[in-house]
Amino acid sequence: MGPGGGALLRVLKLGTSDDLTAAIPEEDRAHRVTQRFLGDATGLPVEVISRVIWPGPKLPGLIDQWLDRYEPDLVLLVVNPYWMTFESVPLRLQRRLGWAGKAAGDMGTRVAGVPWLAYNPVFRAGRRFALKTIGGDVHFEPAEVVAVVEQCARRVLRREGIGLVFRGPRNALTYHNDAAGRARGERRRRETHIALARLAMELHAGYVGSDSPALAFDDANAFRGDFVHTTTREHRERGLIEGRALLDAWRELAGGSPG
Repeated sequence: MGPGGGALLRVLKLGTSDDLTAAIPEEDRAHRVTQRFLGDATGLPVEVISRVIWPGPKLPGLIDQWLDRYEPDLVLLVVNPYWMTFESVPLRLQRRLGWAGKAAGDMGTRVAGVPWLAYNPVFRAGRRFALKTIGGDVHFEPAEVVAVVEQCARRVLRREGIGLVFRGPRNALTYHNDAAGRARGERRRRETHIALARLAMELHAGYVGSDSPALAFDDANAFRGDFVHTTTREHRERGLIEGRALLDAWRELAGGSPG
């Protein structure tokens, strides 16, 4: 039932794998923080359903399926900085060397996904050296990300009575880059943020974003050892930020004023 109906308030969060990581206690994960915040603020039972998304061509159709399945009152669409700021050496090898590059790239991706290696200072130094000598590619350019997000947003807004909030990328994932690479990452992050803010205004959707990075690339209090995934502190902070934006969207749907 929608806002003001006194029944369950259901939120569909379209987020990242970091939302569901086993390294963070369940109660401290961002979507659980959001769930508690909304429950306290609205006085309603709240359910936040978290799903991981990737901005490929199948995503809009997948979102249609989730909308049918979960019938949410609110949708939070998180734009992951990994998509457009993380420069990957394995991805460059795959794209430039064909079959041989794919084999090497697949191996590199698997190795990077092993926690004890990804968190190891020697491995991180090796990744930094590889980026400097080989270079890395991003998975998507900002315009590609925004185009897919727009398709998804329009799928959501076709459904009457659903509130939509975007969260832009809070930071660029550039710990392993040199200064030039960090600057490239921040340019991509900011380009994405600006385009998303304009899109949200055009679609009358909520938006959470920042002209400047919300996190330093080397903030050890926000990032875990691989400097990609985030800490409990950051989950809690992010959950509150997202909860406030969703509360504003809920109040607008209910006919009240934000804030």
